[in-house]
Amino acid sequence: MKRARYHWLSAMALACIASYAPAHGDMEKIQDALSAPNGGRLRLSGQYYIELVAQPRQLTVHAMHADTKAPVDLAQASGAAIVLLDGKKEVVDLAPAGTQLTGEGQFASAENATIAVLVKLADGTQLSGKFSPRNDRH
Repeated sequence: MKRARYHWLSAMALACIASYAPAHGDMEKIQDALSAPNGGRLRLSGQYYIELVAQPRQLTVHAMHADTKAPVDLAQASGAAIVLLDGKKEVVDLAPAGTQLTGEGQFASAENATIAVLVKLADGTQLSGKFSPRNDRH
């Protein structure tokens, strides 16, 4: 069962990453310029923003309504992140920790990683976002 989940997550993450055309790079720059309430980076996903706070070996995900900026309680949510770094892929399970999701992995640097975040809210709504390394966009 767990193996099937990882295959599904890998397929979703690769689809998320592959679906970004060059024009999305400009959108990433615009979204990276937005002020995130928890010091992370924002991505728009439908009617929500996903905020990723990435540190070595630890990821924290917050969500907020795009229109009101009101936080979304992730206490009943679930998720995963796919971390691509130095040609290696790592799946990080994200579990509720208060009103956010957190997960730990083996990656030594989140700064140079491409990270795809997948979140499923309690009502079944699915959110996703791709976070590219900042240093690859000049």
